Amino acid sequence: MAEKTYEGKSASAAGLEDYIHIASPGVVVATIALLIISCSILIWGFTGTIPVKETITGVTMDLTNEFVGYEDDNARAGSDDYVYVLCFFDANKYTAEKMDKLEKNVVLKMPDNSVFTGTIEHISIVPMDRATASSYFEQFQWLAEKAVNQDYSWAIAIKPDQDISQYQFMLTEVTFVVDQAHPIRFLRR
Repeated sequence: MAEKTYEGKSASAAGLEDYIHIASPGVVVATIALLIISCSILIWGFTGTIPVKETITGVTMDLTNEFVGYEDDNARAGSDDYVYVLCFFDANKYTAEKMDKLEKNVVLKMPDNSVFTGTIEHISIVPMDRATASSYFEQFQWLAEKAVNQDYSWAIAIKPDQDISQYQFMLTEVTFVVDQAHPIRFLRR
């Protein structure tokens, strides 16, 4: 019977003593590193959080007139700068409980792409209907058409951290952090 050979070696009993090369140490280290990174990402997916953001249109304006439920005259007493950002959240989408979860710090992007930060200073006590919300814009009804686009909404007054008086009566993009979510939640969608 003929003996089979592989790559010049015989398959006899003497060939069993040959060294079998499985993997180099570099491949083993890379595999362990990949396993550690994968486990870390999986753990972060269940325990970590990422911010859920929403951007809506707001209007920069002087809020020295009475704002519904607004009673922070002490903050205005020492300041000549009354330019705030007024925006409206859809009351059908955001309940009172969700409004309480809003982070107080927001990002304001002006029409010339300047970016400022601000702080939520007041949220209306109850949602307003479209006519009431639009009444804050008086002679600038075109602003109301852009900023108030739902039947009932929560009015939010935002005090900018910097002076934005040069942007008065302009539309601005306001980015809110509306919730914190586990990353794994996005994979389930």
